[in-house]
Amino acid sequence: MKTNRFKYYIPLGCLCILVACSTRKDTFLARNSHALSTQYNILYNGQIALDKGIKAIDASNQDNFWELLPVEPMNIDEDLVVADTSKNVDFAKAEEKATKAIQKHSMYIKGRERNSQIDEAYILLGKARYYDKRFIPALDAFNYVLYKYPNSSRIDEAKIWREKTNMRLGNDVLAIKNISKMLKETHPKKQIMADANALMAASFLNLEEKDSAIVRLKKAVNFSTRNNEKARYRFIIGQLYQEKGDNDQARAYFEAVIKMNRKSDRKYMMHSQALLAQLFDYQNGDKLAFDEKYHKLLENRENRPYLDILNHQMAIFYDKTGKEDKAIEYYTTSLRKSQSDNYLTASNYRNIGNIHFRNARYLQAATYYDSTLVKLNPKTREFIHIEKRRKNLDEVIFYEAIALRNDSILRVVALPEAEKIAYYEEQIQKFKKEDEAKKS
Repeated sequence: MKTNRFKYYIPLGCLCILVACSTRKDTFLARNSHALSTQYNILYNGQIALDKGIKAIDASNQDNFWELLPVEPMNIDEDLVVADTSKNVDFAKAEEKATKAIQKHSMYIKGRERNSQIDEAYILLGKARYYDKRFIPALDAFNYVLYKYPNSSRIDEAKIWREKTNMRLGNDVLAIKNISKMLKETHPKKQIMADANALMAASFLNLEEKDSAIVRLKKAVNFSTRNNEKARYRFIIGQLYQEKGDNDQARAYFEAVIKMNRKSDRKYMMHSQALLAQLFDYQNGDKLAFDEKYHKLLENRENRPYLDILNHQMAIFYDKTGKEDKAIEYYTTSLRKSQSDNYLTASNYRNIGNIHFRNARYLQAATYYDSTLVKLNPKTREFIHIEKRRKNLDEVIFYEAIALRNDSILRVVALPEAEKIAYYEEQIQKFKKEDEAKKS
């Protein structure tokens, strides 16, 4: 009887492969099998989850273009998350995958990591925590990369992410110091240079060093390979120059954003048009050219999502050129087109209220100021100013009503006898109809 020896070779071979692929054996097969499994299975799925989470943040993030834009488009809640518990499902999944890669595939043998993908896992772990706004755990992950993997191909990226996290924790001076040191010691790739300079600009803005921020943002524009970043940085530079009163430089940067056209998100282009309108010289500017330009923008179908902004700017133009009826018409149209921009809505109400106030129509002005206050942030100076003006109108309206009533009485008293009788009979008939309507 012949024995089939081949059936014993299969499990023996599998056992040999398992031993060869052990995380404790520094062999060619072990290193490459764990690296491939880490990169194309666990980290791949983790990166997909991270990208999904970032897209959700981008979709929910609403930039306030009426204030200086933050360099990084990510809003931070007042209450930072300190606990090591994820709030976002996608970031939790990315963190889970990164942790799994580290726990199951790390090959730390004789003081050195043999799996070339573990530094990638720690960077993914740090990013997931950063975007989940858990900055202290994120800092731990990035610090671990810098401490354990100083020769990593992504060491510069890890340094930038660590300093981004430091900045979010309020350590702006430390972030600037560490990034400056990195730029002196190394020669990173273009996008890394852009990210480093943008980070330094954000830290300088936090420290109210706006001239230094402008310098760094200009460098970030030159190095960045991403058009949306270029548009955003140019827009912020324009805002900073406008804030300084350097209108020529501000115009140049807003026009540079507009020239990018479809290369970046249209929101940057349209808000640049709005800020250019604010910089219009009403003393020496070509009013006819301005009117034609913004009417063309209103007629462009691509600008439909921004009709509230464009109508608002047209209203301001007519307001400042003394055409108040047309101004009110465009302010009203802007209100109809407005969707979620509370400050724009408040500005429309406020400006209509101001027109009525200038023309001594105090009751109408008060109504529009009331609507303005509903949409404004109560913590702002503008809210306090309008609230004070609105309260002052109460007394004016009260005495105006008394004056109108007295004028009406005096007018009736001055009427000839026959007209008096006709007036009183008309009023009696009016009151009778109102009583009958109530009874029915």
